Amino acid sequence: MIKAKDAMIAWNGADSRLADPSSPPGSVAVGPLINAHESDWTRGYLYSGGAAHTNRRTMTGAEQRFQVMRDWYELVYGYGLHPFVVHTAFLRIDEYQEIIKEMGMGPDRGELGHDPEVGYGRAGDFPVPEIDINHIGQSVHVWPRA
Repeated sequence: MIKAKDAMIAWNGADSRLADPSSPPGSVAVGPLINAHESDWTRGYLYSGGAAHTNRRTMTGAEQRFQVMRDWYELVYGYGLHPFVVHTAFLRIDEYQEIIKEMGMGPDRGELGHDPEVGYGRAGDFPVPEIDINHIGQSVHVWPRA
């Protein structure tokens, strides 16, 4: 788990066709800010956000929580990523888990942060894509399968 002020987000739009196939279209990754002595886990992604924007590193409370949900919405609506793919990656962000648990729709069984004392699961019964979850250092990469 990682606080939003420290969480970078990297992604490729659903219609992105990269010369670098290491991160497929519609994929998203969440991980810590990159230190000078660490390898760049965002390589292969076209876009970055979250704590990549320096102003996000000082936000707290409701302002930070709003930005986390704004990021989620932008990836799903603006870039066409599947909601389940983004949800799976964002489960690494503390504030995202807090928000969805407060809504009574916390992580489902088998998902990071599942709490049987909190309501969980999707509100609708719709198919979710098959995904691959890859860990590179402290970052997690969620890729829809082709």
